[in-house]
Amino acid sequence: MVDAASCAAVGVATALPFVSQCHTSMTKSTHPGNAMAMAEIRINARLTGADAKHFRQLQEREGLSASDLLRDALRGYHAVRMRPRADAAKLLAGFVAAGNGPVDLSARCKEYLSDVLEAKHPLRVQER
Repeated sequence: MVDAASCAAVGVATALPFVSQCHTSMTKSTHPGNAMAMAEIRINARLTGADAKHFRQLQEREGLSASDLLRDALRGYHAVRMRPRADAAKLLAGFVAAGNGPVDLSARCKEYLSDVLEAKHPLRVQER
């Protein structure tokens, strides 16, 4: 039996967090109607406690075999995790170095903020 870290190497434990221990084996097989050889992973997972209960509930509710349920879960996880990530530099392009101000603004921001707030909302009562 291999642990979750070993399963993570083939994407099992990370894709399906409820799989605590698993057996994996990889083989090459040719599927009917597909001339190209495809990798096949055989997984034997042990689920315990609430995870086993949840797995059985989903199987019964959806009417799926264990393999089909795992495939659906992996496909859903893959669709969410493999979305293109936004480029942080592009997201910040309109904000970084886009304004005008003193050269030392980042170093003296509290002082500048205090001056602006003091001018807008004086802390002392002024005589007229």
